[in-house]
Amino acid sequence: MRTVPGTIAKPSHNSTAVITDEQLSDSSSSSPSVAHTTQRSYLTAVPAPVRAMRPHRADAGWGLASGVVAEALGRYSNPGETGAKVRSMRDQVAKDVRDEPWKVPELTGRSRTRWVLSGHESSVRADYEAGMGSVSLSTKYGVPMSTLLDWLRREGIEIRSGGKLSTEDMLEVRRLRSDGWSHQRIAEQFGVTRSAVSLRLSRER
Repeated sequence: MRTVPGTIAKPSHNSTAVITDEQLSDSSSSSPSVAHTTQRSYLTAVPAPVRAMRPHRADAGWGLASGVVAEALGRYSNPGETGAKVRSMRDQVAKDVRDEPWKVPELTGRSRTRWVLSGHESSVRADYEAGMGSVSLSTKYGVPMSTLLDWLRREGIEIRSGGKLSTEDMLEVRRLRSDGWSHQRIAEQFGVTRSAVSLRLSRER
């Protein structure tokens, strides 16, 4: 690009004007209006899109960034047809939940007697004192072993073990072990020592 002394090169669309200190000095000395024109021409040499992005205040940079974020959110926060379908499904589910009456599942079988013996207390006591084992009682009355033994203890009935586990007791012991019970917990359940449970299990391997 050729520059004639005393003039200012007009920048092309894809170029940036280069003005030397000598040119600015010559322009300012010739006339104030020329110097002002020179400064204005230098500023306009910066492409317009770049000037638009240049912050004029301390917070202008944040305003530009927040504007971009706002535009992105506005563009993608409206899912159109898909969003309408999702909202329709949501409203339908909410309506179904309101219309559906709350139901309590019925307890069947063994669950009904999980926490109470339901009037069989005297029979359970008599059977146990007559020598029936806790496993047999649990099966006969449909009560979990833990519930049965807890009830016997609350009634002040001494748990019969003599430090030993019967054959039918061991059936329950093995089941509890398969359920993840520890030796100590099983021992407390049957009223025996932990070593008694451990030794008996080791013998039957």
